Amino acid sequence: RMGAPIKDGRDSWKYYEEDEKAQDKLFEEFTFDLYDEIDDFSNDDFEVYFLNSKWINAVTNKILLQDFAFLGIGLLLVFIYMVFHTRSVLLPFLGIVQVIMAMPMAFFLYRVILQITFFNPMSMLALFVIVGIAADDIFVFLDAWKQSLDFPVLQKDLEVRFAWVYRRAAKAMLVTTVTTFSAFLATGVSDIMPLASFGIFAACVILCNY
Repeated sequence: RMGAPIKDGRDSWKYYEEDEKAQDKLFEEFTFDLYDEIDDFSNDDFEVYFLNSKWINAVTNKILLQDFAFLGIGLLLVFIYMVFHTRSVLLPFLGIVQVIMAMPMAFFLYRVILQITFFNPMSMLALFVIVGIAADDIFVFLDAWKQSLDFPVLQKDLEVRFAWVYRRAAKAMLVTTVTTFSAFLATGVSDIMPLASFGIFAACVILCNY
């Protein structure tokens, strides 16, 4: 039987406001057990569907955690390709660190500066996007470094050469950053809050990454 009051080997809770965390945890455990049972009933001829806000949120969060395993695989593949392309282990490693550092900075900008209290866990999927952008930025910077070899005057001073490379690469990276940032920020006007939240948070991540 679903609904209140909920019993857990003790006096039942009469209202949801009573010890909400404990009730949510109990309901989440029940959700996963019931989800597994319903999934066993589904087959090619008979499909079981469910609709419950807390149920869907709990299952969605569980699936998202499982999907993050693919993120690890993606990061590894990107790392291997970057090592192959740059002939360096340090640069790809710093690129991955850069991506990881951008996430808490973006969350601070999103929650503290913009003061947006709603946060959809699905917004963390922006990490998949930023990994590709970070890799592109490193490739652009590396290409600019190679192009600097065509200017003998830059070879006399490493600091001058690096400054030239940084200015040249920064312009190219700024163009791609602005276009991607604008595309995600445009979704912030959506009336669908989870979609708007994802767009704004992804825009913050891209900004912090740059």
